[in-house]
Amino acid sequence: MQTIPTSTQSRASRRSTWLLAVGLAAIMLVAVSVGVVVFRGNNSSSTGTAASQQLASAQLTSVQQSCQQWAGASTPTVGNGSPGSAWCTTMTDWMGQQLRNERMTGAMMWGSATTLQTTCQQWMAAGSGSTSGETASPAWCGQMSTWMAQHVGDWGNWMTSGNMMGR
Repeated sequence: MQTIPTSTQSRASRRSTWLLAVGLAAIMLVAVSVGVVVFRGNNSSSTGTAASQQLASAQLTSVQQSCQQWAGASTPTVGNGSPGSAWCTTMTDWMGQQLRNERMTGAMMWGSATTLQTTCQQWMAAGSGSTSGETASPAWCGQMSTWMAQHVGDWGNWMTSGNMMGR
């Protein structure tokens, strides 16, 4: 014997189907909204990271140019000879590698004259100072950072602009 559905059973079935469809639509809407929020968050984060990497790159270029100015203007009384632009380039290449490998940030390396001197000394201690082809003296790090501190003026200001010597 076959039972014929009553109109109450038919309405209940339609109502269940309708509620299921509305529920699925709501879940899809929430999922899409979450996806948009996550995408925007990642996008702004990567934009911020790119901007900070550009600033660090500009700061590193400024450190290199300032080091070369110091090397051209100084006559160090320590070590054999005087530092040249190759010494500065080798040092800033090492700093750039530290940035790329995320071992240090720009502020950690050149946030002040003291941190720049310490970073330079770490580079020299790692044996990298001699790769410039010069007989380098660790005392050059102190002389360089002292000269830069005297010529920069407002260390914090150049850190935000990326231009150490105000050019």
